[in-house]
Amino acid sequence: MPSLSLGLNAYINAASYLFTVILAVGVISHGMERRNAFVLRATGMAAVMLVVIELFALAVQSLYSNSFEKADNIIYIQTVKYFCIFVLSGVGVTVCYKCSAWHGLFFATSGYCLQHMAAKIADVFTDIVLPPLHWSAVTVIGFTISVLFSVTFYLLCVRRARLNYKLIITNRTQVAIAACVVGVAIIYNSFGMSYVSALISFAGDPAQAAGLGKLAVLFVHVMSFLIAFLALMLDFGMCKSNLVSAERDELERILADSKRQYEYEKRNIETINIKCRDLKHQLAAMKGKLYEEQIRELSDAIGFYDAGIKTGNEALDVVLTQKTFIARNTAYA
Repeated sequence: MPSLSLGLNAYINAASYLFTVILAVGVISHGMERRNAFVLRATGMAAVMLVVIELFALAVQSLYSNSFEKADNIIYIQTVKYFCIFVLSGVGVTVCYKCSAWHGLFFATSGYCLQHMAAKIADVFTDIVLPPLHWSAVTVIGFTISVLFSVTFYLLCVRRARLNYKLIITNRTQVAIAACVVGVAIIYNSFGMSYVSALISFAGDPAQAAGLGKLAVLFVHVMSFLIAFLALMLDFGMCKSNLVSAERDELERILADSKRQYEYEKRNIETINIKCRDLKHQLAAMKGKLYEEQIRELSDAIGFYDAGIKTGNEALDVVLTQKTFIARNTAYA
């Protein structure tokens, strides 16, 4: 029976891949309210994901040991592995943060797209631009590019987007479509590289095979990048739309409050004017019954509140009259 132990490179590659996925999902979900025991929950989910990755690596190694239809089966296993990591990313967000399953799907979709785009950039360098490298160099380049890409995306996009996590999920259909696009990216990337290998094997001339292979690999990487970019734009486009809608609703609320306040002030001023006119009539009827000093004091008090501004613009009259009352009260105080 063949040994199913994994080499050091397999463990390092698995840890590097897992870290880049967690980092990408983390920079997107940064700012969410955390659940209790967040570190313990996150560590537990990371351990589960690492075990899953290692189990798939063992399955691939087992197929290499048994050559029966190994190529096609390895593609299927790798595809299922990426789907499992994608699903576990969403579960991990839901477990670690106070959010719904739809939020988990949103952050998993965006984070996975971010990691996938960074991985495709790294693949272009290691598969096409640079000469053949040792596996450790390939891992370091991929890890470095993924980290830099995620951090840059956070600084330039996530932090400036001012995501409102309470309003982020308003179109579940769009979130589901973006998740389906991620599935397309996973399938396309897995089977695309397989067809590239088959294409190279049919080329007779080695030089022609090498040139054709590089073009085909570049095409697969670019298309895979663009598919992930499309899913990411679907998610962030929805976020931007939600932010604009929320700001518009807030502006409409402020305008409605201002209108109610205007109507309230207008009624108050009209009531004061009516009362002042009544008091003037009553004061005129009381002349001769009060001392001149008392009449003057009452006239001054009535005049204070009867000093309405008349400009011909009703809205402007209300505002100026209100400001006049405030200014006079301040002066008398």
